[in-house]
Amino acid sequence: MKSSRKEARQWLDNLSKSKFKQVIDELKLTPKQRDILILKHINGFDNLRIGIEMSLCKERISCELSKMYDRIAMIFMK
Repeated sequence: MKSSRKEARQWLDNLSKSKFKQVIDELKLTPKQRDILILKHINGFDNLRIGIEMSLCKERISCELSKMYDRIAMIFMK
């Protein structure tokens, strides 16, 4: 799964902002998950900074990102 997560991260990084928004809408994420992905891939924040912004530990951010990258790989990168 780790390589597919890396591919999902890279895939997201290469999307235009409008396509990124479409992907987020299609994934039907929670508001918290949406915020995490936006802070990570649009704002370029690292997990620690995202955690600070959202009052969550960086491990929680990492866990949430891993789950979302797995979903992205499963849905968009078949």
